[in-house]
Amino acid sequence: MLGQIRGRVTPKWRICARPLMGWTKIAPDCVENARKGAKPFLALFALSGTILDPTQLIVKSSPRPRVALSDSETGAVIKGMNVQRTLVRVLAVATSATAMLFAAGFVYFANQVSSYPNTAKVPADGIVVLTGAVPRIDDAIMLLREGRAPRLLISGVNPSVSTAVLKRRVAQSAQLFDCCIDLGREARNTVENAAEARAWLDKHRFATVILVTSNYHMPRSMLEFAHAAPDVTLIPHAVTANAVAPREWWRHPATGRLLLGEYTKYLYALARIWIDRINPA
Repeated sequence: MLGQIRGRVTPKWRICARPLMGWTKIAPDCVENARKGAKPFLALFALSGTILDPTQLIVKSSPRPRVALSDSETGAVIKGMNVQRTLVRVLAVATSATAMLFAAGFVYFANQVSSYPNTAKVPADGIVVLTGAVPRIDDAIMLLREGRAPRLLISGVNPSVSTAVLKRRVAQSAQLFDCCIDLGREARNTVENAAEARAWLDKHRFATVILVTSNYHMPRSMLEFAHAAPDVTLIPHAVTANAVAPREWWRHPATGRLLLGEYTKYLYALARIWIDRINPA
C-alpha cells in the first residue's frame, strides 16, 4: 500500500496521494496530470503494484493471496511449536541442574581438600612425592627421616636438575640420596606421575605408599594413583601452602581460582577414568 506518494514532475501535484482506510485518495489535479501524460506518476503506480481508477479517484492495492491450511497441516504446525517449546524448557532445566550439580560438587571438593591430613601417622613401605611446590619435597624427606617408610621416590624431576642441585636444596639430608631416595625424571603430569610410581612400586614390591603432594592437588592425585595401582594402599599426606586457604576460599579470589581450576581437572580425570573402565583398551 502506498503511504505517501510525492510527484517530482510539477510542483502543482507534489503530494498526490495519502493513505485513507486501506485506500489511497488521489487529488483531482493529479489524475488530470496523469491523463495529460504525466508518465512518471503512472509509472510509479505501476511499479508499486496498484490499480489506478480515474473514475472513482482512488487507488486500490492488490491483495496478497492467502493460503488456507487444512486441519492436518494446522495440527502439524501447532505440534511443531509445542515440540520447540518443550525442547527449550528441557534445555533450560538441564542447564540449571548441571550448574547446580557443578556448584555443589565444587563445595564438596573444597571441603575435601581441607580435610586431608598433613601428617601420615601410619607406616608404609614407601613414600612418593610429586614435584611442583617447594614444601612437598621437604615434607617427604621429613617423613623419610622420621622412619615412616624406608624409601622415597621423587617423581617428576626435571631432567635438567642434577642430583647435586637437589642435595644442596636439602643439605641436612643429602646423605639420604645415596641410600634411600630415587629420582623419577620421566613424568610430566599427574597421569605420568602415577605410571612412574607404579613401576617403582612394582620394582620394590611395595604394597603401601604415602603419597605426598599439595592439598588442592591431592584429590586428583589419589584418583590417578588408585587407577594406576588399584592393588596398592594409598596414605595421603597433604602439604598446605601458606598462600592457599581452602576452608575460606570464597574470601580469597586467588584460592578460589586455584580450586576451581583443579576441580575442573579432577572432573576431566574422573570422566576419562570412567570411560577407560567401561571401554578398556
